[in-house]
Formats: sequence, structure tokens, C-alpha cells
Amino acid sequence: MDGFSWYTEERVRRANRPQELLEGAKSVISLALSYNTGEPNPPDSQPRGKIARYAWGDDYHDVIKKRLRKFVSKLPSIAGRPVSTRIFVDDGPMNDRAAAARAGIGWFGKNTNILTQSHGSWVFLAQVITDIPLEPDAPLKKTCGECVLCIDACPTGGNCLSLCHRQQALHFIPYHRATRRNPTRTSPSGRRLGFRVRHLSGCLPCQPQGNR
Repeated sequence: MDGFSWYTEERVRRANRPQELLEGAKSVISLALSYNTGEPNPPDSQPRGKIARYAWGDDYHDVIKKRLRKFVSKLPSIAGRPVSTRIFVDDGPMNDRAAAARAGIGWFGKNTNILTQSHGSWVFLAQVITDIPLEPDAPLKKTCGECVLCIDACPTGGNCLSLCHRQQALHFIPYHRATRRNPTRTSPSGRRLGFRVRHLSGCLPCQPQGNR
């Protein structure tokens, strides 16, 4: 991914080969957890800012991993034998969106996120790689069709959503927030992004499908 030096060709290769992430891997269990909570209504007298919903509350990595550890602890009794597993919650060399799409959780939206039929793109993705052979679910036969709501809503004019379905980090608001390279109104990146000081964490507008 442009702008992320750690996102190397080798990392991409490993992310698509579960056998290199867990010896004896047979299956990937893909999961999604909704974070589509209601909008807060703070008093007008309080300071305001836009914070992505995924950043509300406790760290989602910790919350989901706690649940997954409980889940995988039950697998040996179900399988009737010792079970090897490895958990991923958006924090390792695992192609989580591809796994979710292949498992039928959702489809790739034009905002590059996985869209689910029930919660749109307002979901966290997680995976459990295991040595248990499982019957795979079928991918959804669904696409966004002619819908371009996410592109129209993008505060950069759609610049951060490329036609080849990959995020261009240097045109991507959360990239500048996460890397502490906050653009100013007059900087080249600020002008390119259509500078949005209100977005304190992440970026919200390209997820209109989540409101359905």
C-alpha cells in the first residue's frame, strides 16, 4: 500500500498463505462484529469533533481477542482432539477482507471495505486460523452495482478510493491521523485531502451503506 513502508510484497504474500501463518492450517474461520452504535447528542456548549465509531470505547483488538480466546478454548472438545489455532484482529499479516469475502460475510465495496447485508461496512473483522478441516461457506453473489454513494460522500472527492479497489494512503485521511502527519490547510496534502480538521480519528463519510 502506497505510504506504508511496512506493507511489503513479502507481507502480502504471507497474508494470502495461511499455511505460513500456522503450521498445518486447514481452515480460516472469519468473523465480523458490528460497531454501528447510535449517534451521540452532546450539548451545544461542549467541544465537538468527528471520531470514527471504531475508536469509541475500549480498544476493539482487546475486546474481540478476549471473545475469540474463549471461542477457541471450546474447539478441542468439539473436534475431539487437540487443536492448533492462531487469532488475528486487524493486527497481523492476514488478509482479513479477502477472508471475509471468501467466507460469505460480505462483498468488497467501492470504499474498499467489506459490506455486509445486515450492518453495511460498520463491522470489525477477525479470523481464526485452525488445523481443523471445515466445509467452506460460499461467497456472496453480490456487488455494489452502479451505487457510488461512498465515492460521492468522500471528503477528498473520491481521491482516496482508487478504481482498482486499493486505498492510496497518501490521499487517505486516517493515514495522516495514524502516522501523526496531520496536514495543514495550506500544505500539499491538506489541499489534496480537502483538509478536514474535524476528523480526529479515522474517517466516516464513505460508509453510507452502513446506515441501511
